Amino acid sequence: MGCKVNIKKQAQWGVTGIVGTLIVVILIAVVSINEIRMGGPLQRANQLNSDLVADILPPGLNALAEDLMLERATQWGLAIRLAQRLSGGVGGPLRGGRVRIANGRLELCLPHEYARLYGEAVQRRLRQLGQAMSLEHGCVIES
Repeated sequence: MGCKVNIKKQAQWGVTGIVGTLIVVILIAVVSINEIRMGGPLQRANQLNSDLVADILPPGLNALAEDLMLERATQWGLAIRLAQRLSGGVGGPLRGGRVRIANGRLELCLPHEYARLYGEAVQRRLRQLGQAMSLEHGCVIES
């Protein structure tokens, strides 16, 4: 009888250990996914680093071009970055959408079927371009 009780207690301890281990593994997985997910701390830090590096002009460019030309080149670069982010490398959104200046405002015009592409990253690129052009900015969804 003493042997059966001992085995029963060992089985209970074993099950408790396995359940405890599973809980720890699940908690580690949840924390890791939160760090990696889109919009999580790691993704935000990586995006901030990309934005900072891309916005720095190499030294010595002032000797090669006038300020107005450098400003225009920066605006073109920001427009290209907006187009790349919006399209994701495919042509459909670029053919369907357009950028315009209306009433002193920079507007990204998108057909209704591409409205979901106007996410946080596209908003940030549009804001950067608008700031470089000293214009308010926004998105117009066309039906």
